[in-house]
Amino acid sequence: MRSAFSISVIIWAKTLLFYDLAMGTYLFRQEGFEGSIAFVLIIMGSFIVTSPLLLVIKIVVKLVAGISYSARARVVFLAFLLMFLVFLFYVVVAWALGNSLFYDEQFQLTGLFSIAAVLLATWTTRDLLKAFNTIYHESDLV
Repeated sequence: MRSAFSISVIIWAKTLLFYDLAMGTYLFRQEGFEGSIAFVLIIMGSFIVTSPLLLVIKIVVKLVAGISYSARARVVFLAFLLMFLVFLFYVVVAWALGNSLFYDEQFQLTGLFSIAAVLLATWTTRDLLKAFNTIYHESDLV
């Protein structure tokens, strides 16, 4: 049986992988070899910077598991909540650094890649989430 934390780690790692692949491909196409160097730095930095988000993801996974909807609906709701948290993160960053970031193409692509990565990570983890939700609800019945 997987715990909420292990599922959170899987979603987090997949999100970073999908985001890094998308951003790395974009940077390589735009910048060439310098983009490849930036890609390596992005990979290292993203694992370090986003590791505290594991606790937030764990809380959201447990919260969604407690909802009394079908397993598919809980997976969709989890994807929505995680994408909404990514959106809020980018809004706070843009607000803190100046609202002109909303009009910056790189900032917009970064947000788009992040939201797409969260959606893909949640979708590719849906079987684990459904099994976790089933076990989570069965433990309430005992």
